[in-house]
Amino acid sequence: MQIIIFFDATNTLKCRADSFDDLYLLQRIIANGDSIAAKSFRRFKANETDTGSQKEVFVKISVEKSELDKTSGKLRLTGKILEGHPEEFVKISSYHTINVGIGDAIENGGITS
Repeated sequence: MQIIIFFDATNTLKCRADSFDDLYLLQRIIANGDSIAAKSFRRFKANETDTGSQKEVFVKISVEKSELDKTSGKLRLTGKILEGHPEEFVKISSYHTINVGIGDAIENGGITS
């Protein structure tokens, strides 16, 4: 696992998982209630009949559930959205799942990208 940056004053860590073992380690240390921020995708529908399109967003969630999917090699972190941008694609307090794969970066604490 590569530590990209650590801010001691705010206790904020940004890291990148470099192997499946790193994903397993992240699952073990991320607890319910922890805030995690990462780039992700959300489906945006312009109206009810629209099928929607995937939009890239940067969201911060409060983790309620974590699941390690061995077949896809991803860590799935699910929780309520605390904040995010762009605001037109992010609905605060709705649920979202962040999929963390090998090579993906996540951050606890703040939402700076």
